[in-house]
Amino acid sequence: MDRDRVIKQVKTNGIRSGGQLLTVIKPLGEGGNGAALLCKSEDGKECVVKLYLPPEKRELDERAIARFESEIKLTTTIRHPNVVKSLDSGRLQIGAYSLPFYVMPRATKTLRDFTDSHGNDPAKIEQRMRIFLRAALGVACLHSNGVFHRNLKPENILISRDGTPWVADLGIAHVNPEFASGGVKTMESERLLNRDYYAPEQRFGRATEVDHRADICALGYILYELLAGFPPVRNGSPALSKINEAFAPLDAIFNRMTAHEPPDRFAVLEDAIEELSIAFGWILATTKGVRPMESANVPAMVKLLKSSNEAHRQRGIILAMQLREEALDALHQLTGHTRRDIRNSAVTALGEIAHPSSLPFVAGCLYGGSGRASTFRPSADTAAAAIARYPADLRLQVCGQISQPIRPHQVQEMLKDIPKDVAYATVQKLHSAELLLLDWSEIPLTVLAAIDEERAWPDIAKQMSDGKIGGFQARQLVSVLSPPHQREFLDAWIERERDGWFFDYLFKAILGADIAPKERAQLLTRLRFKVEDAAAFKNQWELLASIRDAESRQGGIAPQPDKIFAHLLEEGS
Repeated sequence: MDRDRVIKQVKTNGIRSGGQLLTVIKPLGEGGNGAALLCKSEDGKECVVKLYLPPEKRELDERAIARFESEIKLTTTIRHPNVVKSLDSGRLQIGAYSLPFYVMPRATKTLRDFTDSHGNDPAKIEQRMRIFLRAALGVACLHSNGVFHRNLKPENILISRDGTPWVADLGIAHVNPEFASGGVKTMESERLLNRDYYAPEQRFGRATEVDHRADICALGYILYELLAGFPPVRNGSPALSKINEAFAPLDAIFNRMTAHEPPDRFAVLEDAIEELSIAFGWILATTKGVRPMESANVPAMVKLLKSSNEAHRQRGIILAMQLREEALDALHQLTGHTRRDIRNSAVTALGEIAHPSSLPFVAGCLYGGSGRASTFRPSADTAAAAIARYPADLRLQVCGQISQPIRPHQVQEMLKDIPKDVAYATVQKLHSAELLLLDWSEIPLTVLAAIDEERAWPDIAKQMSDGKIGGFQARQLVSVLSPPHQREFLDAWIERERDGWFFDYLFKAILGADIAPKERAQLLTRLRFKVEDAAAFKNQWELLASIRDAESRQGGIAPQPDKIFAHLLEEGS
């Protein structure tokens, strides 16, 4: 279809809508399947007509028309102050073609007009944040009606004369069948992209996996560009806090909105809006130099840290870092709070301040309420991370004063960057005093090997040879060893393993080892012989097939199946 000819004819004849003739003033722009035309009605009111037009040199596309008609239905049905509305719709007959169109209010700008540059002007920052939040509310309304936009970008957020943002261009939106009886099914091969604003799942062509979380990701990109002046998906894009220190509360929120995997993003847009609203308040107070009065005192910090909202607690930690010594007494008291999230927040703040007087309180949070190593205790892990922020001499002092069993990974956290010989001796001392809280699959050698493998290796080799390292323990230990020791360890494990229960773990350890394909093939061959000769062989058919397949892929010689057939015949008889 010749677009120029069609637009010229429309400009000449106008468009009949709502009992009035709309005169075309000028084209506003063209997209893949449509053109936007600025029009004026007979009573002098301006409006915009969006008319379906296929790309040049292409005839009408029924699938594209169906998408356009779905967009008309959405803009007619959904009513929200921040979603563009359809004032009227119809079809324009041009020759043999019947082209759908709809009429919408005129917008004087788009959000693109606000992304040209960034700065520290508080008035501009506030204006952009207000517009963004209202646009996000429009997208949230779409989501609540089962509609996923999938094409969010600054050009598709219109700005009215009074500054109201309207979410527009719903042409490729996914519509929940429960909301609309008609829709267009997305094909796996479709790539619904919009350059700098598509989510990873759109970028790699997984169109059927795109849902409302792609919109959350796109909004995160748009927010970044509003504040930074350029999209964040380009190489080397700095954190928002690097662009303006006042934007620091947004870093964690932005990272979650734009996480690579959809499950790592906010579950619903409303959660992101709530956290953004809080962060925007602090940012505006900072940029205007008029922080709220409560931001500078301990009671406000305590109130924030006791909140059930994670964003509030994060702000409480930032406030504690500003108050420093003034906040210590209150933070010390909160380390004994009955709520784990409050204890964690207080301990995290103490770790950031790293004042020596806080060490006894932080160290006290290393001990959980259970003597079982398998019990997950986030407070203990948070305490270890907080202690790790202290100078080395103070960390060693804490390790020397430990009075109750703690988990090995907490010890490793506290000893990171400590000289090997000192850290090694510290772990040995804790083990001798029975202060390492080990579960049934752990041994002290795993911790020692992670600290100084060469020093721990003789004991590892001897205990492996003597059969003192069980299968579950071997599975953990092999993962911390270097490639040369991995090979020796796996050799010894294959040599001594007799229990068919652990053959599967041994097989996975061989596959995961950082060794050459030829060495892996040799280990797999030896393991296969073990499996074939095991008394429990009849229960290992699936494992044996996996070993043979892996052995072949690593360049080993595939085994002859005679022995396997013999077993099958024996069982069949």
